[in-house]
Amino acid sequence: MFQTIEWRNETKMDNILQEDWSSWIRKYPISLNIRDFEGRPTMSTVIGRIDFRKHVLNGKKDELDRYILYCYERSLYNIHHVSKLSGKEFVDGYLLLNLFGYTPQRHACLACMPSWVKLIQNYERHYPQSVTRIIMINTPKIFQQLFQILKPLLTPHTAKAVRVYDVNKEEWKRELLRIFPENNLPPEFGGSRPNPRIRAK
Repeated sequence: MFQTIEWRNETKMDNILQEDWSSWIRKYPISLNIRDFEGRPTMSTVIGRIDFRKHVLNGKKDELDRYILYCYERSLYNIHHVSKLSGKEFVDGYLLLNLFGYTPQRHACLACMPSWVKLIQNYERHYPQSVTRIIMINTPKIFQQLFQILKPLLTPHTAKAVRVYDVNKEEWKRELLRIFPENNLPPEFGGSRPNPRIRAK
């Protein structure tokens, strides 16, 4: 707990939601409007769109890493907000990741790996167990190589929460519709709901 407080002070995390992320949100939007059948909050994004290699080579690695922290923080805020509105005490939410667009060149290059490592380490150290399940869809076979490299960084709790589905839409859509109403899922996750994006702050 003390380490997280110290880390939040050092990284100015209390200000991150007020920083201008509008350009990043336009390029890599996230959705916080999905709820499961019990009303549990969810964050979703098409992570395959993020060009890790491009941002690293353009000197934007630190900015990319901080945008990911912004997404974590928005998700945590959303969990508390939904809990307050619904009267239910949610302590975690779902994370839906669409890997459409993933390529080893853009996502698993040697220069990209520090961002993946930091992404996982920050979650495990400062946002532990804030996700009840991580569902990844449209994962190509080549993604398994990256996942096997990163998997040892996951705690047993997180590793157990991960569900990985390939490009078989029928299979992953069936699983998602078991958890979420179809009219509450955006099209990129097999649903029929328009996908309003979060407003930049």
